[in-house]
Amino acid sequence: MKDRDARAPYPTGLIDLIKPRMTPKLVRYIADADFLKSRVIEHLVQSPRIISPLDDRVIEALSLVKWDDPEDRSGDNPKKFTTRELHISRLFCCACLLSAYSESKGHESEPSEVLPRLIESTIAVEQAWLGELKDLIVWARDWCDQADPTWHEHETDATLCRMALMIIAAASKDRVDQVDFARAVDEIFERKQRSFARRIDRWTWILEDGFFRQSVHLWKSLADRYLLTPPNDWTEEAKAAARRLGNAMIRDESTPPL
Repeated sequence: MKDRDARAPYPTGLIDLIKPRMTPKLVRYIADADFLKSRVIEHLVQSPRIISPLDDRVIEALSLVKWDDPEDRSGDNPKKFTTRELHISRLFCCACLLSAYSESKGHESEPSEVLPRLIESTIAVEQAWLGELKDLIVWARDWCDQADPTWHEHETDATLCRMALMIIAAASKDRVDQVDFARAVDEIFERKQRSFARRIDRWTWILEDGFFRQSVHLWKSLADRYLLTPPNDWTEEAKAAARRLGNAMIRDESTPPL
């Protein structure tokens, strides 16, 4: 279990944007994932803040929906829901899980699994919400840094948050400080070499860090889509930094130990 911290609570912006789109149909869908009453999830939707720690069965229901692939139109879900509806439900579940990260007792909130799904579904539902998603991930990153950065768990999660923020910067239509972006990419490489070199040689070992190890393909897909093809109006330095990180993630290159 992660240590409790007295710092600021998670920012509510992203969840507040999702809640009005959580129809009774989607509430029932999440509840049915673990045989809960709809009112349990409805209470979560109506609450001003996610009450942490969440009940174990609520976490299980959220976590089960987290694994949905809204773009997969096979199976039963596409007969009942549109792709957009499935992205909304997955976005809500992943946002709740990350918001409860600091109190998580198990594997359900692991950033290696939650972050790529959050990015995918935010872009699919409303790309303009990437700013609010960024705020939530910055909160999780800072919590990792402040909790105990010497723990492998916190160290890896903080690096994953930083990588997610680089993807968001490349995907966002908002103005990005490109000098800061290039420096942040350099920091990711420095952290990996300094902190992980002795025990983690390849990037995939960071991307799959966690219990389930089911999301490396999602990370690589996002890197290919946004880091390898950064915005045309970026400086050459920023483009090179984005491609450097994208290539490292996709090609799984090793970093020579210090």
